[in-house]
Amino acid sequence: MRRVVAVDLDQTLLHTLHRFHRAFNWALLRRGMRPLTYDHFLMDYAADRLDLYRGCEDRHSFWRDVLSGLGRPQPEDALIEGSSEFLELVSSECPVYLTTGRIVERDLLLEELERFGIAEFFTDIYTRDPHRMDMFRYRALRDISRREGVDGHILLLVGDYHEDMREGKAAGATAIGVLTGLMPPDVLYRSGADVVVESVAHITPDLLGL
Repeated sequence: MRRVVAVDLDQTLLHTLHRFHRAFNWALLRRGMRPLTYDHFLMDYAADRLDLYRGCEDRHSFWRDVLSGLGRPQPEDALIEGSSEFLELVSSECPVYLTTGRIVERDLLLEELERFGIAEFFTDIYTRDPHRMDMFRYRALRDISRREGVDGHILLLVGDYHEDMREGKAAGATAIGVLTGLMPPDVLYRSGADVVVESVAHITPDLLGL
């Protein structure tokens, strides 16, 4: 059976938590709030408590600033082990689409993907529209299904965050969660993950149905 795979970027293929930390602090400082230490940030990131720091600030406005800041590469950024091998394997068998929640110019993102040697594996890339913040991945998956002429159940989504799982299931996709984003496995399962693995290095052809 033909498959189509959509995969998240940050904390799924690339380790960018230092970048996320700096972008988050930048959004806080713009609003006159105190920045977080990296350890404090990691603790609240893993517990999914970062949204509490925006206070009464409009949610879309605050996270638009954070996600816009993710386009700035940092020296600590690195490929997660097994990412290149995973993409090479999957792209040899089926179309692979990148769906990233970053708000970033396409050329800048492509330059970064090329720097990490993974740009060639993607059929196309989807980034978040700053004017349509909610349900980004759901809309991307529905569009991919239409482009490829497949039903949702033939589409597979790989991601690290509970919203990835929830929106993937809403689009009818099989949702595969990875633990490289620090989200507890029970949270991913409760959000709709069909299976949870340690990282993309643990996703086998059998798991994908290839």
